[in-house]
Amino acid sequence: MDNQTNNLLLKTPHLSEKISIEKKEEILFIKYKRNSLFEKILTFIFNAPQTIYVELDSKSSEVIKYIDGKRTFWEIYKLLNKKKETKTMNAFIKFITILKKEKFITWE
Repeated sequence: MDNQTNNLLLKTPHLSEKISIEKKEEILFIKYKRNSLFEKILTFIFNAPQTIYVELDSKSSEVIKYIDGKRTFWEIYKLLNKKKETKTMNAFIKFITILKKEKFITWE
């Protein structure tokens, strides 16, 4: 497969090294620790927590579970469609765009 493609659905996503996934009572969370100097300064000034937990709903959890560095976004979408976890391509694209913006995932 050509990795130079601009088609997002043909890209292979990877979870960022900055995050970890935790499960608490059947709920998945993205755990993000603020480690950069800038983030540490902001944390100190605004007394913000050093670790952020983002709770995922069931549909978002399914997407995260399938991001393994091997499947493309298209393959993940097809798996979700089989399980009836996503109804529209737009919602799927919106979610992965948010993950990318927050630097929770990368892709190649």
